[in-house]
Amino acid sequence: MLEPLKTEQVQVDAVLQVVTGLLATVLQLVTSLTSSVGSVPGT
Repeated sequence: MLEPLKTEQVQVDAVLQVVTGLLATVLQLVTSLTSSVGSVPGT
């Protein structure tokens, strides 16, 4: 059961989960900021 590839795969999955979460948060922030700026008159 000593397969280093599986350990690396687990690490990759964990990193992908973190990156996906960060991207989702950034997208939410950008969307809210864009809607806020877009709703301000005279911009």
